[in-house]
Amino acid sequence: MRGEGRERVRILAFRVFSLRAFDNTLKINRGAAMKQNITISIDKDLIKKGKSIASKKETSLSRMLSVFLKQAIEEEETYERSKRKALSILNKGFHLGGKITCSREKLHER
Repeated sequence: MRGEGRERVRILAFRVFSLRAFDNTLKINRGAAMKQNITISIDKDLIKKGKSIASKKETSLSRMLSVFLKQAIEEEETYERSKRKALSILNKGFHLGGKITCSREKLHER
């Protein structure tokens, strides 16, 4: 009887885990944009090595390239945002305290 109870708990836990994993997969796929095929030229040796790496990671070469491209785009966008923010801070300037007691002309009299 106890063995059956443990088995039931194990089966229920597996089902809950499977449903959560499936739900997470659906959430990921729901956010995906429409896909479009493209044609690119890549050396045969590079394709062969890429497919080998993709199979080790249990994914496709297409998916691997897509992830790489997405990361490159995100890095570029992050860089551009940071650049704009830094430039706006520089344009605003910094007030370092103190008071100007002399005019520019007086300081540069000859």
